[in-house]
Amino acid sequence: MRALALTAVVVLFTAADASAAYDRTCETHAEGPNPEDVAKPDAKRDLVVGRLTVLNVVAADRELPSYKSRDRYLIKTPVIIRTGAPVVVRVAKRDRRHVALNFNASEQRRGQHSVRFHPCPPDTERFSDGKPLGEWTAYPGGLILQRPRCVTLEFLEEGKPTVRRRVALGKRCR
Repeated sequence: MRALALTAVVVLFTAADASAAYDRTCETHAEGPNPEDVAKPDAKRDLVVGRLTVLNVVAADRELPSYKSRDRYLIKTPVIIRTGAPVVVRVAKRDRRHVALNFNASEQRRGQHSVRFHPCPPDTERFSDGKPLGEWTAYPGGLILQRPRCVTLEFLEEGKPTVRRRVALGKRCR
C-alpha cells in the first residue's frame, strides 16, 4: 500500500497538466525564406527548453523595445518547435496579472496565459514554395507586459516534468 501511495505521488509530480488556453496548429505556422534558417537558436538572445525555443526573449533583459502601446509593452518573441509532441508554454500563475503570451491575433489586448504549440509533420508543404517544411515549425507571437519585470515561464509536455525558467524582461531577475 505504501509503494502504491508513493507511486501516485511520483506520477502527480511528473505528469504535468498540459491543457492550454489557446492552440497554435500547423495551419498557422510562419515561414522564412529558407526552411533551414529557422533552426539556428542563439544562446545570447533565445531561450531553449527541450525541443522548443522562444526567440529574442533573453535579449529582452537588456532593454525593452521602444514600441509600447498606451499601457503595456509588446515584445516579439516567436516560438520554434521541433517535430514531436505538442508543448505548452504557460505564464506562472503569480505572474499572470502582469504578463501574457500573445499568440492569438483575436485576443491581442488581453493575451493568453498558456499556449499549446503543435509542430507540423516534417513533410508538410511550405506555403511559399511547396518544399517540405522540415523538422522545425515557427509561430509568430510574443509577450505583453505592463512594466519591466522578471517572469517565470513554464514548459509542459505530456508525461514529462514541468520545466520552469525565470526570464528577465527589462529588469534583472534576483
